[in-house]
Amino acid sequence: MLERARDHGIRVEQASAEDLPYGDNIFDAVFFITVGGYVDLPAALAEAKRVLTPDGTLVVGMLDWNTPVGAERRASHADSPYFAGISFRSSADMVAALQTA
Repeated sequence: MLERARDHGIRVEQASAEDLPYGDNIFDAVFFITVGGYVDLPAALAEAKRVLTPDGTLVVGMLDWNTPVGAERRASHADSPYFAGISFRSSADMVAALQTA
């Protein structure tokens, strides 16, 4: 994916969500798309907050694992290495994490 983005002229960097290589208050937006189950959520949200400008926007996209669609996805991919070690979170989990970030 990184190479495909570079091929389209997009500057990309690979980094840990829990330790972003950027200064404080520099981004107007941070996109947190389908990563909540793969990171230390409190640490990643704290980093997102740190790099956002005071009026910045955090965009969160996720699949709520407690919905019928989430349950079906979990069942159909139970043996997938992609889900190994994932934390299956609900929308309520994400809201609680955002409120404490």
